[in-house]
Amino acid sequence: QGQRFADDRVFAQFYMHPRKNEAESLKQGRDIYDEVPYIKIMVPGDKDNIIQRPVRDQDKMRFPKQWQAFEANEEAPISGTPLSEWAFVNRGQVEELKFFGIRTVEDLANMPDSQSNKFMGINALKQKAKAFIEDAKMQAPIDELKAENDALRGQLDDMQKQIADLMKPKRRTRKAADAVQDSE
Repeated sequence: QGQRFADDRVFAQFYMHPRKNEAESLKQGRDIYDEVPYIKIMVPGDKDNIIQRPVRDQDKMRFPKQWQAFEANEEAPISGTPLSEWAFVNRGQVEELKFFGIRTVEDLANMPDSQSNKFMGINALKQKAKAFIEDAKMQAPIDELKAENDALRGQLDDMQKQIADLMKPKRRTRKAADAVQDSE
C-alpha cells in the first residue's frame, strides 16, 4: 500500500531506446542496435535523480497505466488538473515544469521540499497549488449538491408537464365518438 502511494507521486515514462546488440555487432563487423523498451522514473522536480534503464516485468506491474499507454502508442494518462489548464502559470512555466516531470497541479503541490528548493520562486507557486487543491476539495460537495438539485428540478419539471397533460380534458376524435355510439 505504501509503495503504491509512493508510485503515484513519481513520474514514470516508458519509451523505446536503442541498445547495442553485442552478438550481432560481432557477427556483422559493425555496431548493431536494437530498439528496446526503457523506463524513465523520477520524482517530479528532481532532475538529478533520474532512473533510466531497460524495462523489467515488475515495472509493467508497478506502473500499469503508463505501460498500457506505451503499448497503445499513446501518451501516458495524467490524473489531476493539467498545469496548462491552471490560471496561475504561464505557457513558459508549464513547459519548464513539464521538463522536470511536473505535469499537474497535484504534482506541483506534492513536490518534495528538497526538490522545490532548487527552483527560484517555486515555493509561492507550490503554496498556490496546495491552496487550489484545498479550495477544490471544499467546493466539491457543494458542486455535487448543485448537480443533484438541478437533476431533481428537471425531474420535477417533467412530472409537472405529465400531470398537466393528464389534467387536460380529452377531445374525442371522430372514431372515438363513433365507437361510443356503436356501443350504446
